[in-house]
Amino acid sequence: MKLAYPNIESRAAMSAFPSQSMDVICAYEVMEHLSEGHTQSFIDEARRVCKPGGHIIVSVPVMQGLALPIKEASRSILFRRRSDYSFKELAIGLFGGNVVRAENILTSHKGFDHRQLRRTLERHFQLLSMTKSPIPFLPWWLSSQVFLIFSQQSGK
Repeated sequence: MKLAYPNIESRAAMSAFPSQSMDVICAYEVMEHLSEGHTQSFIDEARRVCKPGGHIIVSVPVMQGLALPIKEASRSILFRRRSDYSFKELAIGLFGGNVVRAENILTSHKGFDHRQLRRTLERHFQLLSMTKSPIPFLPWWLSSQVFLIFSQQSGK
């Protein structure tokens, strides 16, 4: 089989790549499942393997605003289970407030805050753009997902 893009590589761990060897690092729908320690490990490895001027692309769910109750109702129906959120937590999240993270963040988005992740990543990378989905011009609290594109600074 001939690959259309033979230079694209995928690995389970960035430690397998040499320093400053990557033009683009993508983390799609992963960061919301990482602890603070694992997030810091991702940042450290991304800074190490990303070339100066390279890009880090991250997509994460928006777990606040109007999408939250819709997502939780959908999960309850699709997976035939109760929401991880109490009624009070849904109300807090609906209005953009912070909710305590789930005990098992590997299986739940509960309490994840894309705004906090953005601030954390901005301490290490330059934010080039933030696009909201499904309708990019709507505010974040009417969106279900955000795409963040960062640049690796030279000499960082």
